[in-house]
Amino acid sequence: MNNCVNIIEMAGDEWPYKDGGEYRSCIAAGFGDLGKTKSNTKLKKMNVKALHGEKSCPCTRRYQQKRLVCLKPEEGCGVCHGDSGGVLACNNKAVGVAHVILDKRQCSALEVPENFDCLKETTVSFFIFTCPLNDWMRQYVSSVPPTPESCHSLTIKSCKRIIFIT
Repeated sequence: MNNCVNIIEMAGDEWPYKDGGEYRSCIAAGFGDLGKTKSNTKLKKMNVKALHGEKSCPCTRRYQQKRLVCLKPEEGCGVCHGDSGGVLACNNKAVGVAHVILDKRQCSALEVPENFDCLKETTVSFFIFTCPLNDWMRQYVSSVPPTPESCHSLTIKSCKRIIFIT
Protein backbone atom coordinates (compact mmCIF):
# COMPACT_ATOMS: atom_id res chain seq x y z
CA MET A 1 0.00 0.00 0.00
CA ASN A 2 1.16 3.54 -0.74
CA ASN A 3 -0.12 7.11 -1.31
CA CYS A 4 -1.92 6.06 -4.49
CA VAL A 5 -3.18 2.58 -3.58
CA ASN A 6 -4.86 1.73 -0.32
CA ILE A 7 -7.58 -0.41 1.24
CA ILE A 8 -11.06 1.08 1.55
CA GLU A 9 -13.43 0.14 4.33
CA MET A 10 -16.82 -1.32 3.35
CA ALA A 11 -19.84 0.61 4.62
CA GLY A 12 -21.94 -1.19 7.19
CA ASP A 13 -24.65 1.34 7.82
CA GLU A 14 -27.92 1.95 6.06
CA TRP A 15 -28.43 4.72 3.53
CA PRO A 16 -29.57 7.95 5.22
CA TYR A 17 -33.21 8.70 4.37
CA LYS A 18 -35.12 11.93 4.51
CA ASP A 19 -38.45 12.18 2.71
CA GLY A 20 -37.87 9.04 0.62
CA GLY A 21 -34.18 9.48 -0.06
CA GLU A 22 -31.23 11.76 0.19
CA TYR A 23 -28.44 12.64 -2.19
CA ARG A 24 -25.05 11.98 -0.67
CA SER A 25 -21.78 13.56 -1.69
CA CYS A 26 -19.57 10.72 -2.85
CA ILE A 27 -16.59 9.91 -5.06
CA ALA A 28 -16.80 7.60 -8.09
CA ALA A 29 -13.54 6.11 -9.33
CA GLY A 30 -12.68 4.12 -12.45
CA PHE A 31 -10.51 3.67 -15.51
CA GLY A 32 -13.30 4.43 -18.00
CA ASP A 33 -13.38 6.78 -20.95
CA LEU A 34 -14.23 10.42 -20.47
CA GLY A 35 -16.11 11.47 -23.56
CA LYS A 36 -14.21 10.78 -26.74
CA THR A 37 -11.09 9.19 -25.19
CA LYS A 38 -10.91 5.55 -26.24
CA SER A 39 -8.14 4.24 -24.01
CA ASN A 40 -7.24 5.14 -20.49
CA THR A 41 -4.50 3.90 -18.18
CA LYS A 42 -5.02 6.32 -15.30
CA LEU A 43 -7.49 5.91 -12.48
CA LYS A 44 -9.84 8.88 -12.35
CA LYS A 45 -12.11 10.07 -9.59
CA MET A 46 -15.08 12.40 -9.70
CA ASN A 47 -17.18 14.10 -7.04
CA VAL A 48 -20.78 12.97 -7.52
CA LYS A 49 -24.20 13.07 -5.87
CA ALA A 50 -25.63 9.59 -5.24
CA LEU A 51 -29.17 8.49 -4.34
CA HIS A 52 -30.62 5.17 -3.15
CA GLY A 53 -34.21 4.15 -2.50
CA GLU A 54 -37.60 4.33 -4.16
CA LYS A 55 -37.65 6.31 -7.38
CA SER A 56 -33.92 7.04 -7.15
CA CYS A 57 -33.02 5.11 -10.30
CA PRO A 58 -35.13 5.69 -13.42
CA CYS A 59 -35.90 2.75 -15.71
CA THR A 60 -35.94 0.23 -12.85
CA ARG A 61 -38.53 -1.93 -11.16
CA ARG A 62 -39.29 -1.48 -7.48
CA TYR A 63 -37.55 -4.71 -6.42
CA GLN A 64 -34.36 -3.57 -8.17
CA GLN A 65 -34.19 -0.24 -6.35
CA LYS A 66 -33.19 -1.84 -3.03
CA ARG A 67 -30.02 -3.11 -4.73
CA LEU A 68 -29.02 -0.02 -6.70
CA VAL A 69 -27.53 3.41 -6.16
CA CYS A 70 -27.78 5.98 -8.96
CA LEU A 71 -25.89 9.16 -9.58
CA LYS A 72 -27.74 12.41 -9.99
CA PRO A 73 -27.81 12.96 -13.77
CA GLU A 74 -25.80 16.12 -14.37
CA GLU A 75 -23.89 17.43 -17.35
CA GLY A 76 -20.23 16.42 -17.08
CA CYS A 77 -20.82 14.04 -14.17
CA GLY A 78 -21.06 10.25 -14.14
CA VAL A 79 -19.32 7.04 -15.07
CA CYS A 80 -18.48 5.88 -18.58
CA HIS A 81 -17.56 2.75 -20.52
CA GLY A 82 -14.69 0.98 -18.79
CA ASP A 83 -15.70 2.14 -15.31
CA SER A 84 -17.62 -1.07 -14.46
CA GLY A 85 -16.27 -2.49 -11.22
CA GLY A 86 -15.12 0.93 -10.00
CA VAL A 87 -15.95 2.01 -6.47
CA LEU A 88 -18.52 4.51 -5.22
CA ALA A 89 -17.25 5.85 -1.90
CA CYS A 90 -19.30 7.97 0.51
CA ASN A 91 -17.74 9.21 3.76
CA ASN A 92 -14.55 7.31 2.85
CA LYS A 93 -16.37 3.95 2.75
CA ALA A 94 -17.30 1.81 -0.25
CA VAL A 95 -21.07 1.76 -0.79
CA GLY A 96 -21.32 0.70 -4.43
CA VAL A 97 -19.71 -0.90 -7.47
CA ALA A 98 -20.13 0.69 -10.93
CA HIS A 99 -22.53 -1.46 -12.94
CA VAL A 100 -24.12 0.08 -16.04
CA ILE A 101 -25.10 3.35 -17.70
CA LEU A 102 -28.48 3.94 -19.32
CA ASP A 103 -30.09 6.59 -21.46
CA LYS A 104 -33.08 7.62 -19.33
CA ARG A 105 -34.98 8.81 -22.42
CA GLN A 106 -35.08 5.28 -23.83
CA CYS A 107 -34.38 3.14 -20.75
CA SER A 108 -31.86 1.13 -22.72
CA ALA A 109 -28.23 0.19 -22.17
CA LEU A 110 -25.97 2.54 -24.05
CA GLU A 111 -24.03 1.41 -27.08
CA VAL A 112 -20.75 3.09 -27.96
CA PRO A 113 -21.27 5.16 -31.12
CA GLU A 114 -18.36 7.18 -32.45
CA ASN A 115 -19.62 10.51 -31.13
CA PHE A 116 -21.06 9.25 -27.83
CA ASP A 117 -20.52 11.39 -24.74
CA CYS A 118 -21.44 9.48 -21.58
CA LEU A 119 -21.32 12.59 -19.40
CA LYS A 120 -24.66 13.98 -20.58
CA GLU A 121 -27.57 14.84 -18.29
CA THR A 122 -29.68 12.17 -20.05
CA THR A 123 -27.28 9.40 -18.98
CA VAL A 124 -27.87 7.66 -15.64
CA SER A 125 -25.01 5.87 -13.86
CA PHE A 126 -26.02 2.76 -11.88
CA PHE A 127 -24.04 1.16 -9.05
CA ILE A 128 -24.70 -2.11 -7.25
CA PHE A 129 -25.45 -1.17 -3.62
CA THR A 130 -23.05 -3.26 -1.54
CA CYS A 131 -25.00 -3.12 1.74
CA PRO A 132 -27.33 -6.08 0.86
CA LEU A 133 -24.23 -8.13 -0.05
CA ASN A 134 -22.24 -7.54 3.15
CA ASP A 135 -23.05 -10.93 4.72
CA TRP A 136 -21.91 -12.72 1.55
CA MET A 137 -18.69 -10.66 1.33
CA ARG A 138 -18.07 -11.24 5.04
CA GLN A 139 -17.71 -14.98 4.34
CA TYR A 140 -14.53 -14.14 2.41
CA VAL A 141 -13.34 -10.91 4.08
CA SER A 142 -13.84 -10.90 7.85
CA SER A 143 -13.48 -7.11 8.17
CA VAL A 144 -16.68 -6.47 6.17
CA PRO A 145 -19.46 -5.44 8.58
CA PRO A 146 -22.66 -7.53 8.73
CA THR A 147 -25.65 -6.59 6.60
CA PRO A 148 -27.97 -4.26 8.55
CA GLU A 149 -31.59 -5.41 8.72
CA SER A 150 -32.67 -2.46 6.58
CA CYS A 151 -30.44 -3.65 3.71
CA HIS A 152 -32.02 -7.09 3.36
CA SER A 153 -33.94 -7.08 0.08
CA LEU A 154 -37.45 -8.24 -0.57
CA THR A 155 -38.53 -8.84 3.00
CA ILE A 156 -42.18 -9.57 3.58
CA LYS A 157 -43.63 -7.22 6.19
CA SER A 158 -46.96 -9.00 6.63
CA CYS A 159 -48.84 -11.86 5.10
CA LYS A 160 -52.59 -12.24 4.71
CA ARG A 161 -54.34 -15.39 3.61
CA ILE A 162 -56.34 -15.21 0.44
CA ILE A 163 -59.04 -17.81 -0.11
CA PHE A 164 -60.35 -18.42 -3.59
CA ILE A 165 -63.85 -19.85 -3.89
CA THR A 166 -64.71 -21.54 -7.17
